[in-house]
Amino acid sequence: MSTLAEVLGTYAPEISETDFAEDLRLKFEQVHGTDDPSLTAGELAFLSEHGGEAARNAVAQWDPEAERDRRSRIVAASAQHVFAQTLSAAQVAELTGKSRSQITRDLNAKRLYGLSVGRHWRIPRWQFTEHAVLPGLVEVVPTIPEHLHPSVVEGFMTTDQDELGARTPIDYLSTGGNPALVAEMVAELAR
Repeated sequence: MSTLAEVLGTYAPEISETDFAEDLRLKFEQVHGTDDPSLTAGELAFLSEHGGEAARNAVAQWDPEAERDRRSRIVAASAQHVFAQTLSAAQVAELTGKSRSQITRDLNAKRLYGLSVGRHWRIPRWQFTEHAVLPGLVEVVPTIPEHLHPSVVEGFMTTDQDELGARTPIDYLSTGGNPALVAEMVAELAR
């Protein structure tokens, strides 16, 4: 079994255990907040009385500890997925032939889409062709709504869209499609 230090050392040496743990703590806080996932007795009674058979079954099976566990597993799985589907700034620099400082400038200027983990960036892989940045990305990234989870953005970019001739935005852009159309669609994700 690997330790967190070993995994980070191998795949993300620029991210410290402390930075990773703090980022994960913040993600757990967003899901759990300070709210108890328990329903009040009044809420349970209302659902049982007015919610129909499905609600009565759900109330009968409701377990606050199981709900906390379910939420925690979602956060952990999401963090694992995001981490596995991203590159470090150094990896992107190597891939694109740019300097690491240029990659950081591109991230800060929203020419690349990135996630902050502690004091470091993780950059989703979907933004790159074999050795370059996806064409038109510079027009798309500034329109990505700040509050969207990276998995939602990835899902959109990798899913066939009717408006793009049943092609993914990645395929559409990589074959010379109009980035303004993709940018408009991405901006709509906020609504």
